Amino acid sequence: MNPCVTEFDTIVFPGQGAQRPGMGLDFVEAFPAARAVYAEVADAIEVDVIGACRDEALLARTEYAQPCLLACEIAQFRVLEAEVGLAPARFGGHSLGEYSALVAAGALPLASAARILRARGRLMQGAASDGGGMLAVTAAGLDHSRVLAIATAAGIDVASENAPSQLVLSGNHAGLQRARGLLQPLVRAGARLVDLDVSAPFHSRCMHRVAAPLREQLVVESRSWAPASARRVTSNTLGGFHAGDLAALVYALVAQVALPVRWIENMRALATPGARFLEVGPGRPLSGFLRELGHAAESVVGARHVDRLRRRA
Repeated sequence: MNPCVTEFDTIVFPGQGAQRPGMGLDFVEAFPAARAVYAEVADAIEVDVIGACRDEALLARTEYAQPCLLACEIAQFRVLEAEVGLAPARFGGHSLGEYSALVAAGALPLASAARILRARGRLMQGAASDGGGMLAVTAAGLDHSRVLAIATAAGIDVASENAPSQLVLSGNHAGLQRARGLLQPLVRAGARLVDLDVSAPFHSRCMHRVAAPLREQLVVESRSWAPASARRVTSNTLGGFHAGDLAALVYALVAQVALPVRWIENMRALATPGARFLEVGPGRPLSGFLRELGHAAESVVGARHVDRLRRRA
């Protein structure tokens, strides 16, 4: 048996912010399986996905970034399945990466996920009518309850619980500015504040208006889903694994856009004894979060990683 089949039993996919021009195109050049994925996503959303992945301006627009990230992540995953026998038991994904995880697990067809993410991206961008953004707060020994209290006082939200050392805040520009002022004592004590490269305040109260139209899209698409396969995928909304029920899956994906990404809980749910994690996608933010919790984690760093895995087989 190929050792790679069991070496990585848990796959995680990053979310928006990991995109970069040219992402995944080395896989497209080298592997037919990757080209097939990009072509399927392009057909589903009627967009030149390879061209969009080369275009920095398009990738800055959420409605393009989300399906392009899906194409990149699933292309890499399917190449690893075909070339090195990757056959994980569990999947997780951060924000839109949860859709990649559901596709990889067989719960959602690729074309369905691509159409959803194009619509999701357009809706999320449109919901931020008064602007806004996201701010990462990072510090060793970060006091999560204190940051939550600051977010509440500033009228914004905690968008993601990424790791013990990092929370992400999300809200309108005025609220983020208030939060910066309230966070200054933490900054003087060594905390770092980093504006995330996103175009709207995702996973915040600003996204509640997305719920109804997103639900409509999901209900239509859900006719082709296999929700039982979602039992192997963690839910950002729930913190643990999906139940495998169709109505519950739709609910969790609708709620996900406005609620915090419970990534610390997702990592703990995925971390069975001896779990080996592989992060699949154009960036590798999740590997650092996993290592912070003491878990072995590697990441795909390009098409050359396939050869490295072959040599380990």
